[in-house]
Amino acid sequence: MSTEFLIGGTAGIFARTCVAPLDLYKIQRQNDFIPHTTLRDVFKKEGIRYLWKGNGINSIKAFPQNGINCFVYNFCKRNGYNHFISGGFGGATSMLITYPLETIRCRIMLQTNHTFSVLVVRGSGVLKASCVPPCLEIHF
Repeated sequence: MSTEFLIGGTAGIFARTCVAPLDLYKIQRQNDFIPHTTLRDVFKKEGIRYLWKGNGINSIKAFPQNGINCFVYNFCKRNGYNHFISGGFGGATSMLITYPLETIRCRIMLQTNHTFSVLVVRGSGVLKASCVPPCLEIHF
């Protein structure tokens, strides 16, 4: 059980980190109403490492998402379901659990300055974290 979760999670982090600049480009093109959000602008104004902005939260999301997906898929396969049903259950379960992190990731990726403002909910209060490094967008 835990081996499947760890393998899926680690593979997810590796894959997401490799394609992070392409993901940034995709998010920017989907939101072209925001000025100065091209890869060239990010590179010129913020530097090369900011092509991976949002990757911290993306990795935090990818690990459980892919781990849960891998685990549920294999669990369903062991219980006699076919590939299609097993994949559907795995994907639906993992997205249901990790989808709120997608909203945070998109918000961080669309910011056009060096300051990343993220709201962190703890218990009954909301804390605002500003000036968070681009590789660690959320501090808990």
